[in-house]
Amino acid sequence: MAFPLSLQSLGILTVTLIGIGYFIRRSLLPKPIPGIPYKKASANRLLGDGLDLLKWKAEHGEMFGYIANLAYELNTPIFQIFARPGGKPWVVLADHREAHDIMVRRTKDFDRSKFFGDIWVPVVPEMHAHMPTGEEWRAHRKLLGDTMSNSFLNEVAGPQMWESTQNLIELWRTKARLAKGRPFAVAKDLHKGALDITWAATFGFETGSAKAQTKLLSSFSKLDHLPDFDEAITFPTAADPPAFESIMTLSNGLGIGVKSLMPRIHLHFAYNTYPSLVAAQKVKENMIQTELKKAVEKFSEKSDLDIDNQKNFGAHMRSAMDIVIARELQVARKEGRAPNLLGRTIQDELFGFLIAGHETTSTTLSWALKFLTTHQPVQTRLRSELRNHFSCATETGTSPTVSEITTANIPYLDAVMEETTRCGLITVSTIRQALRDVYILGHLVPKDTEVLMLNNGPGNVMPALPVEEGKRSKTSQAAKGKVGDWDPEGIDKYDPERWLVREKGGGVVFNINAGPTHGFGAGPRACFGRRWANLELKIILLLIIWNFELEPTPEALSNFTAEEGMTRWPKQCYFLNSSASEYDGYLPVAISYLAIWPLFSGFFITAASSPSLGPWVRPHLSSRGHRPRAASSTLSPTFRATSPITLRLVSVHHTLPRPQPLWPRRGFAAQAPLGPGPLVSSVAALVQGRSLARPMVGPTAAASAQQRAMSMPEDDMFTSPLQARSRDQ
Repeated sequence: MAFPLSLQSLGILTVTLIGIGYFIRRSLLPKPIPGIPYKKASANRLLGDGLDLLKWKAEHGEMFGYIANLAYELNTPIFQIFARPGGKPWVVLADHREAHDIMVRRTKDFDRSKFFGDIWVPVVPEMHAHMPTGEEWRAHRKLLGDTMSNSFLNEVAGPQMWESTQNLIELWRTKARLAKGRPFAVAKDLHKGALDITWAATFGFETGSAKAQTKLLSSFSKLDHLPDFDEAITFPTAADPPAFESIMTLSNGLGIGVKSLMPRIHLHFAYNTYPSLVAAQKVKENMIQTELKKAVEKFSEKSDLDIDNQKNFGAHMRSAMDIVIARELQVARKEGRAPNLLGRTIQDELFGFLIAGHETTSTTLSWALKFLTTHQPVQTRLRSELRNHFSCATETGTSPTVSEITTANIPYLDAVMEETTRCGLITVSTIRQALRDVYILGHLVPKDTEVLMLNNGPGNVMPALPVEEGKRSKTSQAAKGKVGDWDPEGIDKYDPERWLVREKGGGVVFNINAGPTHGFGAGPRACFGRRWANLELKIILLLIIWNFELEPTPEALSNFTAEEGMTRWPKQCYFLNSSASEYDGYLPVAISYLAIWPLFSGFFITAASSPSLGPWVRPHLSSRGHRPRAASSTLSPTFRATSPITLRLVSVHHTLPRPQPLWPRRGFAAQAPLGPGPLVSSVAALVQGRSLARPMVGPTAAASAQQRAMSMPEDDMFTSPLQARSRDQ
């Protein structure tokens, strides 16, 4: 039997429901920390700053730029944001001095953030990186400590990195030959190459991913249906080994957590229900256990091996896995317990090596290639510094050896690496958690609050915000001046020079404390693998710049939009090197052309300079895309007899444009002057027995010289590139 509601009862019910809804909404609204600035509108929204973060991402491609911009909007170096519905606010610190103080000196007040654990625990629960500082964390670090020693890095990991990088170099040579002057994407190559390199140093053998791709592409003499020269070319792709593919899949899966409002729950669900991630987990587990069993068998007869003995270290250690197994045997023997060789701890630590080791390196390399491609003078100077330092390798036309690289002190290379980390914003923030109620810049921060210290904000890549010295911690005040401040003028520009200091004697040194950069964190909880990552980056970047000239890419392929995940990587990363692609099979023509070139070059240069013939000759030259040059800009090769029947090209005029085809190609809009450069390069390569598909090792300034030539005013038509460069400087 139905009881009709009276108007009075209906009114009471409506008011009650509204009241309940109001109190529920109030309970779900963000709870600001008293005294710390925040955006007022965000505190009155259930999603807090979430909608603004998403809007910023839609407009700019990444979210963390919103947080850095908010520091200026609120005009304060410390504020709070509400990023997680129902969660505690995050305190944001946009001051590099106080951030460094927290990470390095206030270790009793702050520790590793739980947010880091939310990302890693569902994947590697026994990995040390997410653990709070304590005995368990110290035991794990002790187990892994040898993998960051000079002995391991220089004698074991370094050679593996060098050998694997050669595979990447050969792959790009093959691609450049097939591309014939067209750009191609290299982000995946770097991602896979860095994983291949980290894999080799971790397990002692290569996966063969790069070699398989090179083998596939080498089977093609040419590719049909090539795109225009301003468009990127795509290549057939070889299948990766299953274990390699599984690591890539699991690594990419971590991005799910980074972008989620509930990362731990979301990742746990994904890794246990998504078919691709479940299958990858099984392949990864089987692979690591198989390799561990091999290592255990290897050391089963060497259970008393003392790896602290340098002789034993060099004789038996071939990978990070070898060192971890040998160390666990030694520690277990000293502690009188059974070794835990096949347990979750070692498996998770080795897997952590693979993921963390390659992700940061590949991202940094992608940014390095973008910056050096865009900033041609920086690339030219870096290559010059390398040539001067490794003079023997320059003379012999070979790459520097791994021992030469690992022991080299090249300040400008260090500056390029550090400036790439700073400007690339590989990690946009470092997070710590307050262990107790603490004060930051005069504001009370409650216990368990997570503090985001920005790498992409004021003081790092934006002008710093003012801070009263008295509001800083005592330890921060005492450390004033130990780390420099960047000049606000040009702080947002890519300039490796900012890291260099000239000594009284005239020498130049690299100063790591020239200004702030916290891409790897700082203090006892800084990135454990930083030395590994720096060595890997140094070897790969050096060999790339040594072997290739990174020519400017088309504007449509050169934007700096980024994507955020475990790291912040560029959406576009393209490689253009045409010197490896033009002259296969032209030896007879090259020799003939080289023989008659002086006659033609002398005639055209003289005729173009003549008052009577110049007006007739110049239009014919420019109509074919060529500009006349003075005699001083023509190739000046010097040959030296190295045997009764062999000649070797010792030096080539470094201002020549990059080699071009023997005749103009359709669709090639900006050709350099037709000259003997490509032919001499080809002949020299063949005389030395090198493949024509391999770029000349000697220094070039291809794109910059070509651009200078095509932009010369008519009055400077016959000024040599060398003279023009000196005048411009």
